[in-house]
Amino acid sequence: MTEPIQNTEISESRNKRPLIRLGLCCAIGLSLALGVFLRIEDLIAWREKPGMAFYKGTPLLTTFDGYFYARYARELAEGNYKPIDELRYVPQNPAREFPPPLLSLLIAGLVKLTGVSVDWVCTFFPAVFAVLLFFPVFLIGRSWGGAFVGFVAGILSLCSPYYVNRSRLGWLDTDCGNVTFTMLAVYLAMRSATTQGPRQVLYLAGVLTNFIVYLQWWDSTPYVVVVTCLGTLVVSYVCEPKSWRRSLVPFAAVASVFVAIMIYLKGAAFWVDLVPHLLGHFKYISKAAPGDFPNIGLSISEQAKIPFEGVVQISAGSWYLFLAAALGTAQLVIRSPRQGLQLLVPMGLGGLTFLYARRFGIFLAPFLGLGIAYLLLWLRDQIGTRTPRYLWKGLFISALVGLLVGGGHLVLLNTASTFWPVETPILVQGMDSARLKTPPGSLIWTWWDHGYPMQYYGRRGTVSDGAYHDGELAMINGFPYATGDYQQAANWMHFYAVRGIDGFHRVYQQLGSTAEGLRFVRHILAAGPEEGAKLIEEKGLEPKSAWLTFFFPPPSEQKRIYMFVDERLVGTSYWWYWLGTWDIGEQEGMRPVFVPFYDMKQEGNQLIGAPSFSVDLEKGMHSTRQQVVALSSVVFRDGNTWRERTYRDVGMIFEYDLVSGWGVLSSPEIHESVFNKLFFLGMADVRYFRPTTMLRGVYQLWEVHSDQVGPSQ
Repeated sequence: MTEPIQNTEISESRNKRPLIRLGLCCAIGLSLALGVFLRIEDLIAWREKPGMAFYKGTPLLTTFDGYFYARYARELAEGNYKPIDELRYVPQNPAREFPPPLLSLLIAGLVKLTGVSVDWVCTFFPAVFAVLLFFPVFLIGRSWGGAFVGFVAGILSLCSPYYVNRSRLGWLDTDCGNVTFTMLAVYLAMRSATTQGPRQVLYLAGVLTNFIVYLQWWDSTPYVVVVTCLGTLVVSYVCEPKSWRRSLVPFAAVASVFVAIMIYLKGAAFWVDLVPHLLGHFKYISKAAPGDFPNIGLSISEQAKIPFEGVVQISAGSWYLFLAAALGTAQLVIRSPRQGLQLLVPMGLGGLTFLYARRFGIFLAPFLGLGIAYLLLWLRDQIGTRTPRYLWKGLFISALVGLLVGGGHLVLLNTASTFWPVETPILVQGMDSARLKTPPGSLIWTWWDHGYPMQYYGRRGTVSDGAYHDGELAMINGFPYATGDYQQAANWMHFYAVRGIDGFHRVYQQLGSTAEGLRFVRHILAAGPEEGAKLIEEKGLEPKSAWLTFFFPPPSEQKRIYMFVDERLVGTSYWWYWLGTWDIGEQEGMRPVFVPFYDMKQEGNQLIGAPSFSVDLEKGMHSTRQQVVALSSVVFRDGNTWRERTYRDVGMIFEYDLVSGWGVLSSPEIHESVFNKLFFLGMADVRYFRPTTMLRGVYQLWEVHSDQVGPSQ
């Protein structure tokens, strides 16, 4: 009598399996759809204000680095990808990697396959690709406690605020895949260490495949990729000591292939340089002083260290979810140390968020999901093993309700603000204008954060960009903006454009130190050829004529140079002025005050505008809600002339133009800078700077001319 009943139960169970699988597939599909929605919902606001997000009907990107991958994708799609990149790091022009970055290859392939423009594919790609993180996190969670645990872990990982922000609409960067490949490395290594036979071989093949793909994906940091993938493999096998002996041969084989791949791609020196390069990365993110010049990481917002509360907000959005994730992760490590330690590498990457830089916050996304999912698993397990059961059931149900509330909060948080493109359409117009107003092969001197966009829209070379901007190069880049001498600025740009970074290093070596060499370069380029010849004699540099043409290259060697000045430089003035005025001996640059104001108007002897301020033109006092500042002078436009009203010997300077409605409170040094005189005052020595495109208060393009060595010199 019992047999038919058992068969019926088995039959019913089998009949339910397709429904369960269908339900799981639907749940996964909805999770992926939610992940994509959170990342593309900005498009609604973009459509409502196209003047902030579109240029000529195409969307702009929300990160500067995206234009690097977009340009390479465009060149690949057009068949113009060349071995040497003539637009980057001029005049050094680095060789390009082969194969090209995987991100650019994928975009170029989609452009050819779909016929959609590069701009549109670049805009949507990160939002779609980023949700693939669901799968490795789901698989890890499922291996702990079934599909429900995997599902919770996967969907919460996709909703981590900082991960959403760095894979939103237009955020074209490797961030949208770095966490996915890292967690896939963890899962594949974990499975290879716990299986045997053909399945182990398949998982090890997956480990190698993921490594090769990840290496081409995060192409700018191969050392980090190697440590991540090889590290997860080593940790997984160490955590499974019972399988260590039987897996020693396949593990050694895979490790050998790792080594061989990198020798083939990068040469044997890769392994020799591994530790020095990793130390270099560490110095960069830790903001340690690298030597004579400052650590550029100090000036980059994503490299900034944030307080603990900030880490809570960017990773989990609330203390409630953060504590739940932390408690679940702690439970995992305590109850199942082997499983917990297998997450050691991504834990280390995420831990850098607490110590050094916010950009590593993307690696906390999996721990938001896995930590909370494991906490739910632990509570569920207590129901069957602890008493009273109703108490544990109540806790488990409360946790589920809290999960729904917390998840809803994450959705609201991620949709509460809009991410706008980093380059405004009006500035992109200026870059496009540079393409039209300058001959091919020209160099556009712009601050490094404009480097990639200028290369993309202007199709002209730049001296620095999102990759080439170390402390020394940033000093070289910022100096012509910061100096108050037109002649020095123009000669500086032409000297670097021909001699490059090696030209500076040659002078450093010749004069015995970096500080003395840099001081001499600044001095001679301000003096000009005639006085420069005397300076060369004083230093005993021979032959004099060769050194003179070294510092003042003849026209036959020069490039056409144009300086791009724009409104964004006002906001970043603190950093480019500090870097441009760097003093090696003092290990410090000048810290400027440069505060813009808008919508200005005059009411009697008072100037008012936004943000809320006033200037008493009788007493020379600038007032805001926070402070009152004594002015040494006020500089103002009177028709086509600039006039100055002096109040005292020491103090800030306020300059304004009632016609355009702008004003600037500045310290005296930056008031005299070439940038301020060109951009705000429109004043130039036409021997060195000649206007090409002028849109006052927004962007300007100036053609730069240098001194020439005369026949008698």
